[in-house]
Amino acid sequence: MGTIVFAGCGNDSEKYFGERATPNSPRAVPIAQARREALTLLVYLYDVLTKEFGLGEWSRFEGGEQIHDEPLDCPEGYTAESYSLGAAAPLGKDKWEAAVKRVYEIVKPYGFGPPKEEPSHGQAVSYYNPNTGAEIRLGYNNSTSVDVGSGCAKGTQLFENWPEGAEVVPQRLRGSGRALYTMDHEIWPDQAPDPNTPPTPPLLSQQQTKPSTPPSHKHTQK
Repeated sequence: MGTIVFAGCGNDSEKYFGERATPNSPRAVPIAQARREALTLLVYLYDVLTKEFGLGEWSRFEGGEQIHDEPLDCPEGYTAESYSLGAAAPLGKDKWEAAVKRVYEIVKPYGFGPPKEEPSHGQAVSYYNPNTGAEIRLGYNNSTSVDVGSGCAKGTQLFENWPEGAEVVPQRLRGSGRALYTMDHEIWPDQAPDPNTPPTPPLLSQQQTKPSTPPSHKHTQK
């Protein structure tokens, strides 16, 4: 499922500025499946950060987008999305390094590289998957936030087959959704997971577990 990711290559001082990321090997799965996996991973990360770092409840975003486009140079016939559903209490300096390492432990098996600092975003790091172009961001200031990208997956338009894949989002985190793109009340799936059932990380696909080669391009900072 999902995405949290960045990989190192050469001089990283300007790694996330300049050209858009171009994935080496986009996943041959529908964007709805990639969406479901990314959202499952995101909710799982929320749960881990709450339970292991005492962040408390995550408050859903009611303004702006919770689901938006990811600026990747996907091949023709592929599209990419990114997700950030809410925010929690700030991690703080005393928990930051441990949280960065913990997130990496979770996302590394999915092909994401080690955390890279994002100096323009304050206390923030990104993890990048060079195969799919998927990215995960962890940061805190007045609150803690996590963004998880789908990476490039099969699709011809943004939000294709929505709301398929979004049924994994708990009701408590369903807010503005695609907001600025819909300009109307968001449409969420009828069925949400049992709120009493803790989320579990997504299963790894064969493609996600294969070795990856770091790209030679630079990634655009959004």
